[in-house]
Amino acid sequence: MAINDTQVEVALERPLAPRGSGMENRTNGARLSALAASYTSMVSRFHHDARLLPALNSLVEVMQNNQLPDGLYDSGNLDSPPDSAFILETLCQAQRQLLEDASPSITALRERLRAVILKTAEGVRAGGIHTPNHRWHVCAALAHVHRLYPDPKWVARIDDWLGEGIDLDADGQYAERSPHYTAEVVNPALMTLALLLDRPALLEPVRRSLEAQLYLLEPDGELETVASRRQDQRAGAREFIWAHYIAYRLLALRDNNGVFAAVTRWIERDFLANTMVTRSPNAPLAQWLDFSELARALPASKALPETYSHVFSQMALARVRRGSTTATIYGGSDASTGLGLGSGLATNPTFFKFRKGAAILESVRMTPAFFSTGFFYSNGLHLAEGRYRLQQTVNVPYHLPLPAAYRNKQGDYKLSDDGRYFSKLDFEHRPKQFRTLRSTVEVVERHGGYDLEFAVDGPVGVLVTVELTFRRNGKLEGVAALPESGDPRNNRSGAIASEDRADSSSLTHGTGKFTAGADTIEFGPGTSAGAHGRMEGEDYTWINGHLRTQGQRVYLTGVTPFRYTLTLR
Repeated sequence: MAINDTQVEVALERPLAPRGSGMENRTNGARLSALAASYTSMVSRFHHDARLLPALNSLVEVMQNNQLPDGLYDSGNLDSPPDSAFILETLCQAQRQLLEDASPSITALRERLRAVILKTAEGVRAGGIHTPNHRWHVCAALAHVHRLYPDPKWVARIDDWLGEGIDLDADGQYAERSPHYTAEVVNPALMTLALLLDRPALLEPVRRSLEAQLYLLEPDGELETVASRRQDQRAGAREFIWAHYIAYRLLALRDNNGVFAAVTRWIERDFLANTMVTRSPNAPLAQWLDFSELARALPASKALPETYSHVFSQMALARVRRGSTTATIYGGSDASTGLGLGSGLATNPTFFKFRKGAAILESVRMTPAFFSTGFFYSNGLHLAEGRYRLQQTVNVPYHLPLPAAYRNKQGDYKLSDDGRYFSKLDFEHRPKQFRTLRSTVEVVERHGGYDLEFAVDGPVGVLVTVELTFRRNGKLEGVAALPESGDPRNNRSGAIASEDRADSSSLTHGTGKFTAGADTIEFGPGTSAGAHGRMEGEDYTWINGHLRTQGQRVYLTGVTPFRYTLTLR
């Protein structure tokens, strides 16, 4: 409550979020929840403080004025049922505190807020969603409304959504595979439904999700997101364990789970202030006030897993931890689906990551300059005899004359895709000649580090570029400046852009070092066979797009037949 009081003190100066940000309605809902908690709590220094009343009234007034005719809000998206569901839950959390307080001074405030809640709830009940996780948060919001203003119609809509089934796979991952945009939303939502509707079976997917997260957890509390299908796969995005605090605490108590208790105590000891920036309605104080059982004493802690090799077969992702050293091997992108590029697909071409304490190799990627087809994306992950194998075969066609049965005198043929580009050539019915490139990377754990064994075969002389990206928190040694010009073997990928040159270097020979604090990663040996061009390939460069890593990049190059072992220690 003390942290909440500090936030309330700031809000008193300017209770309303600035207009025009696009998210002011969610921010105002969160502020209303925070102010209501401090006003009604006997342990708050703002308990029944009259100074909060103008701010509370202003917030409810603006929430009412901002409602659209159907009760919904513009918040990030236009006239949005799911975004309004996030807002609705914060309004319900605030109203529950105000109703339990029952102070006469806020009677009119409660009645006005009741009207806002019920109008919003109708819009959310009748409306739709954009993404899978929205379904469960819509349900959670309606469960909050049902607790305040019981009506079978709220539960009927919840059951409509729940009838679709919870999208948790055998890896303990929701379909979007996102610790942030999915697990951080879905787990509290299912928890809320389980408690408010007395449906404890809905805690099972939460339990399995939290268990899986233990193997995505870095020693500093960061969670691995490389396999995500949401925005947290983007360069620079971060997700941390403290965003999942309340779910760990609840199940530590419910299950007498010592490992979950250890996670909870770790968050409370080291990251409690961080939990308060978690976007409401998942803010811990609101959950704590909603569910009194969270205040019970935790069971005894048990050790978190710190030495393991764990394979997520559905994601084609392996995680290896040896104390403060961790590695991620990933071969589960959606590139092999043939769906191309787009929001909702896992398109991160990073296939290896390595940490030694504070020294972090954020990404290893590879691009053969093969008809500008771009990054190496493994078609799965194969584990045998301690080796993690990543493989890709790329077939690029040359098209032969169209058979007579498919010809027409107008020369007007179907606009189609040959895997690299579109043209009115009816590619589907043409015989083809193929040029083939086969790439393999085998990852082997050795001597406290890893060897990455590369083998790329196809037409002779294809330039292969390997990119290492280290975080910016350390210093590189043993590397050299990039060559001034690109290599013509990169075809249509193009020369290196100026923004690619920034924070970039090459390792042409010897061993490089990356040091952060007291920790060092040594890497090499260097190899150079020409200056690399763009990594992305024509599917990005055609639209002036990029999939650039953020950090300090080091490049190594060779040519096919490419045999190279990258040693990381």
